[in-house]
Amino acid sequence: MHPGVWHKRSDLDRMKYMVQAGKDPWKTTFNLLRLDPKASYNYAVQKNPANNSLSRENPCDQCGQYESDARAAYLNALMWYLTGDQRHATKTIEILNAWANLTNFYGGGTEPLSAGIYASPLISAAEIIRYTNASWATADIDKFEAMLVYPGYSATTVPTAAIAADQVTFYWRIYNGDPGRFGNQDIAAWKSVMAMGVFLDNRVMYDRGLRYLRSQPHRPDDLPYQPGPPNSSFPTPNASSSAFQDEYTTSPNPGGPTPDYGGDGPINYYIYSNGQNQESSRDQSHGALGIGFLQEASEIAWNQGDDLYGTQNNRILSGLEFLSRYNVSMFKTYPDQPAPWVPTVASGEYVQPLARSRRWRPLQINPSDGGLEFLGPQWEMAVGHYAARLGLDPATSMRWTYRARAANFEHTGYETSGYKLDKIGWGGLTYHRPGLSPGDPAAFGSGTPQYRMNVLPDTIEAENFDYFVLGGEGKTYHDLSPTNTGGQYRPTEAVDL
Repeated sequence: MHPGVWHKRSDLDRMKYMVQAGKDPWKTTFNLLRLDPKASYNYAVQKNPANNSLSRENPCDQCGQYESDARAAYLNALMWYLTGDQRHATKTIEILNAWANLTNFYGGGTEPLSAGIYASPLISAAEIIRYTNASWATADIDKFEAMLVYPGYSATTVPTAAIAADQVTFYWRIYNGDPGRFGNQDIAAWKSVMAMGVFLDNRVMYDRGLRYLRSQPHRPDDLPYQPGPPNSSFPTPNASSSAFQDEYTTSPNPGGPTPDYGGDGPINYYIYSNGQNQESSRDQSHGALGIGFLQEASEIAWNQGDDLYGTQNNRILSGLEFLSRYNVSMFKTYPDQPAPWVPTVASGEYVQPLARSRRWRPLQINPSDGGLEFLGPQWEMAVGHYAARLGLDPATSMRWTYRARAANFEHTGYETSGYKLDKIGWGGLTYHRPGLSPGDPAAFGSGTPQYRMNVLPDTIEAENFDYFVLGGEGKTYHDLSPTNTGGQYRPTEAVDL
């Protein structure tokens, strides 16, 4: 489905028409966005045309330039669609073409995290431009595609020599996640594998990320995931342990007995059944980041017709509720929560499982970076999905997620850009949805939804007005007749209301 990374065409249409109608939070957020210098078509591209290398850290090699350019590419892509001003599209194309000469993404052992954070904003900008008639030349698109998988894509062979020589770019830094580190670093890679798969029309690549986050085995026609478990000093902690978590010394075990073992990025390993996340004993900011990455991956999946949000009975929402309750109750009181909530092992609200990586075991929750510091631009996406799409009751099913969004607005106003490229931001424009809007406006052709806003005057088939990924019965239609069929795709006369 295209566009279909961070936003579908129907999402872009919703933004545009709500802004034109002067409705908030879309209008105010748009006015804030257009004041950002990186949203200007006069933005000066920072890329050094003579340098084909990029590293986010250890060392920084064009990192500031890339972070600025990637943000500018995305914001100008939004401005292009929302205003129709070709100059914004031209600016995004200039940025995309400038970075298409990369042949080397490297950096200090954290390449999966870095490439995962860096890839998706640029890919999302490219997806919008490519599929909204913005005049991006086919030859330039081909160059950009080739850059993403340099020195070339394969589902059967890993370019080990090129990786060792730092002669690879984004895909070969993220294709296997980062299973030996904290979960957010693993997730960062996989959400960009999914984004890249969408942009490249590569279902095997997209499924690679989706299946990993669902804890499913790799596809038979794809490379396997990392086997395991790794070798570990568990149960003997090392000197890096603290009062909050034990840490163990590990070493890779490439011949581990369990195929497709992976790490702590899959949803059921990153967020435990009680809502606690794998980094709750590390600090609060990284846990918020990891859950934010899972939201991003889930939005990409939803745009492609897959429900990653609902994995493990809405486990992501459980993670948001746990995270929000602990942090928001640090600085706000409520009739049902007059004092800060501190989950403990003794109370049965905190658990101590050994991490999948076998490097850490939580002991108690860590308040570092908590309270006001944990807030960031990720709450509109959560509320937009679980409340507006699924219709969950904010007062019961997602009370603390709703309170986190309100607290974020109270302290920072409408969402703007996140820290560097870590979070999408601008949620009041990009992810806020009107209440009771489970589906997305669509027309249907060849049995598949073509997302777009239905604009009058036009002929609109009532049964084809909108589309809901999980099946529209009770959401976008009601079928009175047992002799016909509804389901996700609704042929003419298949539903009654």
